[in-house]
Amino acid sequence: MKYNWITALSVSIFVSLLVFFALYTRVAVSPDGLVHMGFALYGIPNINLFGPAAENFPIKYVQFYNTGYGYHYFLHAAYKLLDVLSSGSINESYWFSAPFLSQKDLLPSTYANFLFIVRIISVVLTCLQVYMLKKICDIIQIEKIFPVALFWLSFTTMFPLLHANASRDVLVNCLSICFIYNVLAFHFSRKAVNVKYILLILAISPFVQLSLCLFIVIVLSSYALFYFRASFNEMGREVLQIITLKKGYIFPVLLVLVGLPGTVDLVNKITRYESIRPGCTKMFSVAECEENNENYKTYRTLKLSRANKERISLSEYAKVWYPGVFARIFGIMGHRSYGNPLYYILLCTLSALFLISVVLSIAYRKKDLLFVGFISLLYCVVIFYFVNRQVYLTIGVLNAGLQGRYIFPVYPLMLVFAHSCLCYLPRVGYYLYTLLSFNVLLYTYYIFSNSPQVKSIIMM
Repeated sequence: MKYNWITALSVSIFVSLLVFFALYTRVAVSPDGLVHMGFALYGIPNINLFGPAAENFPIKYVQFYNTGYGYHYFLHAAYKLLDVLSSGSINESYWFSAPFLSQKDLLPSTYANFLFIVRIISVVLTCLQVYMLKKICDIIQIEKIFPVALFWLSFTTMFPLLHANASRDVLVNCLSICFIYNVLAFHFSRKAVNVKYILLILAISPFVQLSLCLFIVIVLSSYALFYFRASFNEMGREVLQIITLKKGYIFPVLLVLVGLPGTVDLVNKITRYESIRPGCTKMFSVAECEENNENYKTYRTLKLSRANKERISLSEYAKVWYPGVFARIFGIMGHRSYGNPLYYILLCTLSALFLISVVLSIAYRKKDLLFVGFISLLYCVVIFYFVNRQVYLTIGVLNAGLQGRYIFPVYPLMLVFAHSCLCYLPRVGYYLYTLLSFNVLLYTYYIFSNSPQVKSIIMM
């Protein structure tokens, strides 16, 4: 009860930012927003779920086909429902005058109302993600850290902007937090229902996004490492009882139905294209890709032009990667960008808090906190080495792929762990830090709302 007013304040600020970005973000600012919409409307109808992609599959959307497209199926279904409810008038009129819709001349007519609907869906999914984060804080008994972590999410400008727009990251990040919550909830309560949610997310993950599968593997591997003797074995027994029908047959049938699309899709890609991630040239000829796929042309040009350029060492790349990633999440990295001048201070503060939390968690044997911190750190290492560095080695562009948003599946967990060191401070320290966070938020927002760069991003 003591911290309810702080929690309410932090939630109000964060949700207000989400609504603000949903209403005022200009069209085609967030990463690939309109391209996601286009794939949902025109690419999904040309995918044979139980067979190869149709011959007339739009080549410009091939990058979405090879990483999982459950989000786009969801958007396509939402569009069809909206079309029915609006009696076929969806393409002719606006039912709500959101400020960004004043750019009517920049929008294909089919995107108009639907784009705003998608933004509302994104806000709802993000609120669910925040609620799950609150539950995680409660379950590991650091509930008073939640409002401070949420303050940080608020002035991590890229986070509310991305999560208020059309992006498959919204669904992936929401499912990631839901997954880690159910793993922790099972560890503490041993309830079979948590195992069922774990299996459902696991079943749907290949269809939603392959990066979600990576996150699940990291979480389960970490869980096995931290809790192998007790919890992990019990989770295995629960799974065995479920799949052997010892607890009824309804859930296994549901599990099969949920997992069928992703399983069939992966099998089809392997048998048809010999890869779970078929590139453009696996589905089309090289000539077609060079002529009609912008991503393929860009990366091929960069790769050829920088083929003989010397690559920097792993340690030198790490020095570029770490500030590069965080500079982009404390600002905006989309089709238009905004750099927050406070990012270096914020990065140093967060790094120091994370290291202090590691030391204190080890000293006080806070195993559950270390588990959350370990997942955050391990996921960042995997993204650094197996994703961003490999892109750099392939095409030779130092900042390629350093979008920042790729760490968002664990970024809320990272904030919770980093600020857990505040649990050891006297009560006055907690209140002072909350006041400091609020002042930094106000200052950041002042800079944000008055920057000329930002006026090209939001409808103000």
